[in-house]
Amino acid sequence: MAELRTLVDDIARAMNELSSLFDDPATLSFASIRAEMERLEQAVNKKAFVDASFAYICDRDRAGRAVGGNHANDYLEKALDLSPAEAFRRLSRGRDMFAPPPPPPPQPPTGEENPLDFDPPAPGPTENQRKARADSQTVGPEKQAVIDSELRGLSKEAAHERPSIYTRAMAEAKTRGVSDLRKFVRSQVQRANRAHKPDCDPNAGFSARSIKASRQKADGTYKISATMTAGDWALFKALLGSDFGPGSNTTADSSEDSRTPTQRRYDQFWRILTQFEADRQVKNRGAASVVLAITLDDLADADWHTTFMTNTGIEVNCFDLERLGMGQTEDFILHIDRVTGVPISLGRTRLASVEQRIAMLAIQGVCAWTGCDVPMSEAEMHHILAHIQGGNTDLDNLAGLCRRHHSWNNDARDGRNGKSHVGRCQETCRVGVVSPDGGIRFNETVSYHQSPMAKLRKRDHKIETHQAPDPPMFHPPPRRANATARSHPQ
Repeated sequence: MAELRTLVDDIARAMNELSSLFDDPATLSFASIRAEMERLEQAVNKKAFVDASFAYICDRDRAGRAVGGNHANDYLEKALDLSPAEAFRRLSRGRDMFAPPPPPPPQPPTGEENPLDFDPPAPGPTENQRKARADSQTVGPEKQAVIDSELRGLSKEAAHERPSIYTRAMAEAKTRGVSDLRKFVRSQVQRANRAHKPDCDPNAGFSARSIKASRQKADGTYKISATMTAGDWALFKALLGSDFGPGSNTTADSSEDSRTPTQRRYDQFWRILTQFEADRQVKNRGAASVVLAITLDDLADADWHTTFMTNTGIEVNCFDLERLGMGQTEDFILHIDRVTGVPISLGRTRLASVEQRIAMLAIQGVCAWTGCDVPMSEAEMHHILAHIQGGNTDLDNLAGLCRRHHSWNNDARDGRNGKSHVGRCQETCRVGVVSPDGGIRFNETVSYHQSPMAKLRKRDHKIETHQAPDPPMFHPPPRRANATARSHPQ
């Protein structure tokens, strides 16, 4: 619409001029610009309202189809370059402020009353929504994100109270700091959950079970957090405490054990994991757990800083490999020939149906879709030419796709509904995403370029007839005549 175009043009022009004013901070003083910057911040806060409204429009009008996806968040992430978390927050705020409110839960029957009868939501915005919309004009996106995050803690039985809590939270956000606002909303959510506790699902805690990992920290570690029921935690705590005293799980004498109690608990946890892994490897006869993809170039250039790609998307260094026991266990080490780029050996394993998935780790490392870095351990094997159309299950016709982008793929390969599909470039043989107009784009993420095949392309090894392929670094153990190879579902 013309009015919107004019307003956006004015904003873009003003932002360009504003940026020019701040090119040289030496020409500015705090006292001279303070008042106007405070006004600017208040004005920019209104964009959070616009963002929420636009997200609701995207949700209502199925905007995901505009980028070949299925849902509104697909559009917000791809077209606006938002993170999945920010896309989710905007959609959530849009529904809070603009979507019809959910009906109240059915009440138990009394006399002749039908328990399913309730007054339908009135058309147009509710009073709560009108208040929230007005307050959102002055509440910044950070505070709105805090409100949305805490509201996710509402139980299913208390979910109908979300609109009223959201309205109170938006009003309080005008006078509370971020930390205090978080505490206020959390207290409201806890109060609502307690009020509806008699009606709660007794298995709600079990349904909320989860394990999450932080982003990698500067020292290379990850912080893992778990949500579990009281019973699960009781068992877990008992196992951690069963053998973590001084001198346990180590060759050092107890008097020489300098580990802290938390380090000993971790070592006990690691012992539990490795025992499970050893039993699993025997049971599944060498099914893959951690797969390391390397070339001889990687080893020749390696030092203790060097990291290697694994099928989990986590890069490990030589000390990690030693602690994992690579070479003593039956984890896979996939060796890629520098000359041909073909997988030529697998360390300490019996070849099984998992070998193609392992080879795909070397070929692409992550999901093949443009801009995606989901690791191969979480990807699904996709037939480039659909199996139902005669496509074979071999490496030339396979591509790893995460579950989300697998659903984006147009198996008919005809560009219908603006959807793209995975294809192989005839010139480079590299797998890419073919758009409806026939153009092909490749995944250029950092994670993709850690795959051995990408490294080989970058180093531009030439295939020469007189150059012998690399010798295998590993040789699979001999098969027994009556051995039956099995694979573990990935």
